[in-house]
Amino acid sequence: EQNLASRRQVEAWYDDACPPEWRMPRRESVWCYDVRIPGLTAERQTDIVRALNAAGVAARHGFYPMHQQEEFKDCRVIGGEVAEMMSREVIYLPADPDAVTQERAETAFRVVRALLGK
Repeated sequence: EQNLASRRQVEAWYDDACPPEWRMPRRESVWCYDVRIPGLTAERQTDIVRALNAAGVAARHGFYPMHQQEEFKDCRVIGGEVAEMMSREVIYLPADPDAVTQERAETAFRVVRALLGK
């Protein structure tokens, strides 16, 4: 129950503090938010994830498209451009069920904004 109350506080803060262009539709997850930063490069995404982790915020790359995964390297690819773009631009914050606190969410957005100069 504590985690749920904490989650609701973070959701309210996220709705107010997250830049609208970074918000993604919510999904039923009690452990992370999907944040999309349009125009992000893979290198910059990695820099952001590393900086967040160094600041104590569990973050990770959003996902890797199927056609870029070793198991599917020999499969035919149809399209894939949108999946590649989203893979570069999406970060999961925080990626830890015990880390859903307003303080960590604030730290996350402060670090990301500083790195992006926003």
